[in-house]
Amino acid sequence: MRKFFCINTECKRRIFTERLASVTAPWARRTLRLAQRLTDIGLALGGAAGVRLSKQLGVTACRNTLLKLVRSIPLPPVVTPPTLGVDDFCFRSGKTYGTALIDLERRRPIALLKDAKAETLAEWLKAHPALKAVDEAYSLSSVTQTDGTVVVRVPRPTREQQALQLAEQSRARPVAIHQQVWDLHNQS
Repeated sequence: MRKFFCINTECKRRIFTERLASVTAPWARRTLRLAQRLTDIGLALGGAAGVRLSKQLGVTACRNTLLKLVRSIPLPPVVTPPTLGVDDFCFRSGKTYGTALIDLERRRPIALLKDAKAETLAEWLKAHPALKAVDEAYSLSSVTQTDGTVVVRVPRPTREQQALQLAEQSRARPVAIHQQVWDLHNQS
């Protein structure tokens, strides 16, 4: 690292050092590579077991450091699952039940609800956008009226479909005018 010295006597900082953003963060006590390795160890093994492995690898770190690095990892973005699995599970044998919500396509748990009641699941679905897909599927279903006629709801066109319809209309107008001109010309 290069050091730079200020020759201005009024300057509060006398020494400036070069920043190495690809190696370490400013004021950090470990390199980015070491922090990533310690985070991986903390994720894989946790506190006490992670400390034992890090000692074997020649890196000294306490369990609180490993856990702090794991907690500092940003959470992955919440994606609306296209297929939602709902199942109940037991917190304590035969005593307390909960509900597990699972993204069936990614095969990952999304949420654990505190009980196995339908009301709790309904509240969760209202608070999350997964309910929109269910609402759209319901709006596309057919409804039989009292007089026996079946009414099928037609979905709104998407923005792409609307853009294609507008493009077709704008292309069809000149073609129609051209055809009308030739029809008038052939009449004379």
